[in-house]
Amino acid sequence: MKKTRLAIIAASTVSLLVAGSAYANVNNTGNPKAPVKQTPIPRPNAQPQHQNRGKISDKAQDGPRGPQQGLFYGKVSAIDGHNLVFEQPIRPQRPNTATPTAPTAIKVATDASTKFIVTDVASPSLANVKAGDMITVLLQKPVDRTALKAASVFVAPLPSEMHVGGKVENASATGFLVKSPRGTDKVNVSASTKIIILGKLDGSIADIANGDNVQVVGKPNRTNIVEAGQIIKQNKDAAHFGGQIVIINGNIVTIWSPQGDQVNVDMAEANFANNRTVADLKVGQHLAGAGVKDADGSITAQIIGGSKSGKIGLGANDPKMSGKSGHGKGSRQHGPNGPQKKQAPGTGV
Repeated sequence: MKKTRLAIIAASTVSLLVAGSAYANVNNTGNPKAPVKQTPIPRPNAQPQHQNRGKISDKAQDGPRGPQQGLFYGKVSAIDGHNLVFEQPIRPQRPNTATPTAPTAIKVATDASTKFIVTDVASPSLANVKAGDMITVLLQKPVDRTALKAASVFVAPLPSEMHVGGKVENASATGFLVKSPRGTDKVNVSASTKIIILGKLDGSIADIANGDNVQVVGKPNRTNIVEAGQIIKQNKDAAHFGGQIVIINGNIVTIWSPQGDQVNVDMAEANFANNRTVADLKVGQHLAGAGVKDADGSITAQIIGGSKSGKIGLGANDPKMSGKSGHGKGSRQHGPNGPQKKQAPGTGV
């Protein structure tokens, strides 16, 4: 009896579900309901989303573009009346491309309301801005991109020290040009300039000729010239060395090279990187540099490399570093124009 009742209840439930489903598919006229087609609401000037990716609006393309809407920076190329003309840094045309675009020249007008900020100048003005200065310009608001006007101009202070390297051009007794992939720098030489010709003691400006590769350390001035404090010239006769310090006896330092040679290095005239001296040397450190090889096999050091971490001579010839560069003779370097000459360890020359 119980089984019969359960069967009747189950059958009734199924009938109700079927009837409800049928009713749901019948409209008010008694006819089966047709499926409703969803029509999208049209949008004016609608375009596929992928077409706008990476596209800059026409409004944004009007006038020069800077890292921010109202801020520009670059090197002053000219001063035209009350207008500052400067060039923004060269940037690649697209990611992972070494081809640079041409510098963008930007002209910004100044007026009586423009504020100038120049280090160590009490009441700076446009007269304190010179060609070659690196400046940052804050534009007046609202920004009119068709006629840029400066609200404030900041002139970056000159660095206390500048390093330039490259090939010599227009060499003379008073200076020369240094040409490199990043541009050309003018170098002035004075009586106080220290000239180091690797592999030759007592070098002078007469030893520097057109085509030589040099490394210059000096102080820049507002006229875009580097006043040279030290000039290092690479030379095929230079004796490059590198190894672990095992003995320090005054200015004579004994090192063991990775090839198993024992070399005595005279440090009396050595020029250290990072303003260090012989007193900073410790037994067990790695020493690398270049100088003049003497008849007895010892080396008179001229330059000693260094690193930003303060380690003495820790450079391309460190035996702890992998590769073929642990030979104590410098290694072949590669630059933007292909292989370059051997360099003195830790010096970039």
